[in-house]
Amino acid sequence: MAAFNNRNTQETAGQLHRSCINEKQTFTVKLLFRNGMVPSLRDALIAFGMLGGLGSRSRHGLGSVALVKIREYGEDTWVVPQTADEYRTTLMQLIKTCCTSQSVPPCSAFSGHSRIDNLLVASNPYDALDMFGKAMLLYRSWGRHGQVLGASSEKRFQDDHDWFRNAATFRNNNPEFHPKRVVFGLPHNYWQHPDTHITPENHERRSSPLLFHVHPVDTQFVGVTVLLKSQFLPTEEKINAGGKMVPAEIDWSVITNFLDGKVGNPPLSGAADRFPSKTQVIP
Repeated sequence: MAAFNNRNTQETAGQLHRSCINEKQTFTVKLLFRNGMVPSLRDALIAFGMLGGLGSRSRHGLGSVALVKIREYGEDTWVVPQTADEYRTTLMQLIKTCCTSQSVPPCSAFSGHSRIDNLLVASNPYDALDMFGKAMLLYRSWGRHGQVLGASSEKRFQDDHDWFRNAATFRNNNPEFHPKRVVFGLPHNYWQHPDTHITPENHERRSSPLLFHVHPVDTQFVGVTVLLKSQFLPTEEKINAGGKMVPAEIDWSVITNFLDGKVGNPPLSGAADRFPSKTQVIP
């Protein structure tokens, strides 16, 4: 959807660019097996129904789905967790066997480098999406005229800002630099000008390794993040930073600081946690 009013295109903020899945839809997936349910596929269905979503913005929480139950031969063999503790326990039991390998996977997958956090709790799904979106914007954005959402910008990632604003001078002094925030996914573009486009050298897209999911639990909604740390780009593939190929130097702490850090840059004494109600499911 359109993020801002646009006089040139006559768009208004919130105007849809494409169709979407209506809320509160229900659907059934029916599977047939020759010799009973395949355990790994059953686990994948549960993981999808507890952490996944549908649609082009599902990694940001839109289109989140919630599995209600699994029926086998007319009997319910799995039902949705009723409390936040049950939800967390179910996830731990489901995922822990997948998170033992210490090898970094070649693509997004569960491993010993993955983590899952119950990041926040809200009374409705819109508030959960809003809380996550605002936290992400405040963390990542330099702001306009020093303002983000009506508040003073924290002005993080100054080198990213200087690379964009003072391209000629900054790039001459830092010839192999690319913005740190690429870890949230590529392409990473500031404006439409090619000098500010940041893409993989040989691929169109590298999806974000951080997924957000909204899940109903009892009368509340939990916002859950899944970080699937993996090889960011194929070996030796560079990043196209405004038309210049530079080595990929991926800083995973940019994401973990978002999840674990405090508000402020630098945080003052007694500063609030960005997500004060966060509890880890898989460390």
